[in-house]
Amino acid sequence: MDEKSPCLTLPDIIPYLHKKVKLQLIDGSSRTGCVYTIDPESLSIILFDNLLDQQQQIKLIMGHAIVNITLLDDQDYAPLANQLQQILTIKDQEVDKYDHQTVKQRKNRLVDWLGQSRIPFQLDGDGVCIVGIVMVNPPFDRDSCSSSNEIALRRVQNIIQNFLDSEEKMESG
Repeated sequence: MDEKSPCLTLPDIIPYLHKKVKLQLIDGSSRTGCVYTIDPESLSIILFDNLLDQQQQIKLIMGHAIVNITLLDDQDYAPLANQLQQILTIKDQEVDKYDHQTVKQRKNRLVDWLGQSRIPFQLDGDGVCIVGIVMVNPPFDRDSCSSSNEIALRRVQNIIQNFLDSEEKMESG
């Protein structure tokens, strides 16, 4: 395949679902793992690896960066993919462990704290948009922040952690 213009198609990639592969990338590097899922439009692939140990890894490889796919193991990793789905479902359910009232109170305290700290924010549906580019959703902790700007994301995650630390000190003191 031509390295300047990858021409993989969905029918090329589908047979690799739940298989262990090596992806050759346009920059010359490679990534290995089991194909968890494939985005049918962008052809981006989510790889997973090491589900059975503490160093679980999930990697998103953008479709435009993939030059070639090599099958490393023909074994069907669907059971591990199901295990990954359970892990992700459990993480989603952690949000549900907070009752609506608790989440609403935390949001209100966060908004008050942001205002007192003179940090720009806007209310956006159920969430809070901080500095115009980082969205914080329920349950309003550092893991519920999202942004395409990694630098801003890390800074806001630190801000949220400072807020949570100050909340914890007030509760214990």
